[in-house]
Amino acid sequence: MIEGTQGWQIATIWLSRGSARNALSIAHWHDLAATVADLAAGDARAVLIASREPGIFSAGADIAEFAELQRQPDRATAFREALSAAIEGVAALPMPVIAAVDGGCFGAAVALILACDIVVAGDDARFAVPPARLGILYPPADIARLTAAFQSRRPPEFP
Repeated sequence: MIEGTQGWQIATIWLSRGSARNALSIAHWHDLAATVADLAAGDARAVLIASREPGIFSAGADIAEFAELQRQPDRATAFREALSAAIEGVAALPMPVIAAVDGGCFGAAVALILACDIVVAGDDARFAVPPARLGILYPPADIARLTAAFQSRRPPEFP
C-alpha cells in the first residue's frame, strides 16, 4: 500500500491500494510514519506524495476498521497515535513535501495533504471531510493547518 521510491534526489511516497480507494488502515498509517522517518534521515531534496490509482488520491482512513475502533478504546487510541505519527512526520520533514492530488481526497487524506508544503490539484480533484458528519472529531493540529491554509489564501482587503 505505501511504496517509497527515490530518484534524482526526489523521493516519492506512492499510495497504492486500489481495491479500497487507497484507504489507509492502522497498519498503513504505521507504514507511512516509518517511510517518512526513513526519508527524514535520507538525502532526498524533496518528497512527492501521490497515488498509483487513477481517479483517487485517498479515501482517507479505512472505515472498515471504525466499528472495531468504537468497540475497543485501546484500538481507537492506537489508530489516533498512528495517524498522528504519520501526519506529524510529514509536517516535520526537513525538505519540501508536495502532494499531487488527482481525484478524490477525503477525510484523513485531507489532513495528510494539509501537512504538506505544496498541494497540486488536478482538474478532477475533489476534497471532503465526511467523518465530520459522523461526529468524528479531528485533532486540533489538523484543524489549525486547515484554518491556516484558508487564511493564507484570502485576497487582500482594500480600504
